[in-house]
Amino acid sequence: MVKKVLSVMLLTVGIILSSQLIVSAYAKWADVDDYYAYTDNRGVDYYIYYIQYMDEMYGGSIYVDLKGIKNNQDKGTVRYMFQKNGNYIFEGSSGKIESNAYAKKVYDIINSEDIKKHRKLHG
Repeated sequence: MVKKVLSVMLLTVGIILSSQLIVSAYAKWADVDDYYAYTDNRGVDYYIYYIQYMDEMYGGSIYVDLKGIKNNQDKGTVRYMFQKNGNYIFEGSSGKIESNAYAKKVYDIINSEDIKKHRKLHG
């Protein structure tokens, strides 16, 4: 009985420790102070507000969240996930994406020297 209790306790401690390591190795993220990205063909201005850099363990991809604003009103968010090679997967939104050119623009911005000055890395 004591062996079973000890085994369960050790297993529980192991799970807790391994989950802590996974969380800490997950990603770095950056605030970018609502950096202007583009205006879509509906007149909605999109601003980058969050970038998450995934560790190599998670494929090295980059998540980018943008918020849409028109006439000082929130028009929803857009999320891109860029793979290491620059290809993107549209993750989801409450707004719209009309063109792959917007994805390229966002990718160019997040890799620019200018954005590196504006971002505040965490994680």
